[in-house]
Amino acid sequence: MRYLSVDLGASNGKVLAGELRNGKLCYETVYRFKNNMVRQDGCLCWNLPELFSNILEGLKRAGKADYVSLECWGADFVLLDDGDQIITPAVSYLDARSDRVGIPYDKKDLYFKTGCHDQKWNTVNQLLSIVEESPEVLDRAARLMFIPDYLNYLLTGVKATEKSIAYTSALIDYKTGEWDFRFIDSLGIPVRLFSEISEPGRVLGIVTDAVAREIGYTPAVLMASSYEGSASIYASPCQDGPVMLSLGGFSRLAMLTDDAIVSGMGYEENISNCPTYAGCNVFFKRIPALILLQRLKDEFKEGTSYDEIENLAKKETAFSGLIDIFDLRLIQGGKISAAVDTLLSEAGLEACKSLEETAAVIYYSLASAYASQIAKMEAVTGAEVKEINITGGGSKDMFLCSLIAMYTKKKVVAGPVDAVALGNLIISMAATGSLNLSERHELLLSSFCYTTYRRSEGV
Repeated sequence: MRYLSVDLGASNGKVLAGELRNGKLCYETVYRFKNNMVRQDGCLCWNLPELFSNILEGLKRAGKADYVSLECWGADFVLLDDGDQIITPAVSYLDARSDRVGIPYDKKDLYFKTGCHDQKWNTVNQLLSIVEESPEVLDRAARLMFIPDYLNYLLTGVKATEKSIAYTSALIDYKTGEWDFRFIDSLGIPVRLFSEISEPGRVLGIVTDAVAREIGYTPAVLMASSYEGSASIYASPCQDGPVMLSLGGFSRLAMLTDDAIVSGMGYEENISNCPTYAGCNVFFKRIPALILLQRLKDEFKEGTSYDEIENLAKKETAFSGLIDIFDLRLIQGGKISAAVDTLLSEAGLEACKSLEETAAVIYYSLASAYASQIAKMEAVTGAEVKEINITGGGSKDMFLCSLIAMYTKKKVVAGPVDAVALGNLIISMAATGSLNLSERHELLLSSFCYTTYRRSEGV
């Protein structure tokens, strides 16, 4: 059987095709496209017509397949009326509307109720912005659909709510796994908007006749486990007590657990929970990552590559010291080199003498922060982390990977880059009986090449 995985990100998307062939998982990226946001009603919004058109183009170019799964970001939604017509634009979590909301709940209580930390972009805060600014919209609304659920609806004509995405709302009682209707009602949000929650891996339905005519075949659509590494965790080749560190603009430190972990220490350390396939839980934290190097790259002469910056930083063995990578000044306006110097000065350290030294400070500070956060995750869970699996674009950065091995004193395995899409391919294969989920590690190790960094080797 042949499977397609649609992987949607905030700035671009891609369609991958995969299948089991001679005992190996083989895949290829068949289509890439931009995800362009637009201004609508004064808000920053997703262009759903363009996005769906690109999804169809990707499925068409991929050729005949048996199953399709679609992975997407969480929290964002559209509201439909009784005739299933959209009555609100698909406002992005990057929009500022939630900044204006007066929070009517206690953030710590929310965490112990939902297992999720309060974030300004959580669906609860986006809905509260509508309650405060345009309540008449809620009077007309019949149903809330998260973006991936709505795109699946356009593919199949079937309306459903996938579990991991539902958790991005911060409106789910983690103990029951169901909507907390009492809490929802107390906020002035109509409970009728929320429908039954479905498990990832479920066959949602066959594509509609219109979609079949457009792409040239009639695959079944599976509900993907969409949110925050809930699928990518299954693309890890590591078996020995691993955590997965996904290195993109921001990083996601994640561990697979049997159940949600909700504790005072988890709250203090800002670690959240998300359900995933097969009834398991992903315990995760978001951490700034390559966005710091991306911002610094803009200060180097035009045409300087990331590989060049990596090599320059590697040569800077005498640098001022470490900084707090969580400081918001690093990702706000202005030059990041100036922000780094400010943080160094506040710590009683000398400013950097060059951009090369600034790069070294960022590299070493990232690795040190990851080591600290992994130690905290061990303390919260009581589980020893023996291996670190680095995925995403950062898995190709050999200097950063080696630094992480040095600071954590743990084995680091780098790869795969396409962990989210691969994770959904694996879940799709397991859900349809093509793969025994317990055999995924051997399958991944036999199918792809990985780079291993030993803790004793240092840099």
